[in-house]
Amino acid sequence: MFAHRSSEPNAVDKQAALCHRVLDIYFSIGQEGTLLDGESWELFLRLLLGITDYLLGSPSSDHTLAMRLCPHVLKVR
Repeated sequence: MFAHRSSEPNAVDKQAALCHRVLDIYFSIGQEGTLLDGESWELFLRLLLGITDYLLGSPSSDHTLAMRLCPHVLKVR
C-alpha cells in the first residue's frame, strides 16, 4: 500500500490519497484504546513501525510519496 507503485504523474496523488484514508483508519483505531487486546496492539504497533521505517528510512522508497505521507504517519499514535 505504501510502496511506490507507478511513475504516472497523477498516480502519486491517487496513491497518497488512498494511503491517507488508511492512515485515518489507523488513527481512529489508535485513539480508541479499548478496541484491541494486548496482542493486537503489539501487531498494530509493528505495522505502524514498519510503515514509518519504510517511508523514513528506506533508500529505495519514493521520496515524493514519503514526503506527502510522513506528517500523516507521525500523527498516528
